[in-house]
Amino acid sequence: MLDREWSQESRNFTLASLRSGNFVPNAELDGVIFKNVDGRFGYIKTDDAVLEKYCMRIIGEDTLIEYPDAESVVANGWVID
Repeated sequence: MLDREWSQESRNFTLASLRSGNFVPNAELDGVIFKNVDGRFGYIKTDDAVLEKYCMRIIGEDTLIEYPDAESVVANGWVID
């Protein structure tokens, strides 16, 4: 359980967007930008998101976190920015 959470509206929007593939990618990163409750930002490449491969690349770090599904992305504090 996270100490801080995004609003239910933000979590629902993120889940619906990932499930439907209805999101606006960032052209520079070719990915969907996310923010985390811990202050980090990351992105999932557009091609991966469309294929429901949830590989979060943390901006400013050499870190890749793989999630099995959209629910896990949100449960770990990520929402679309």
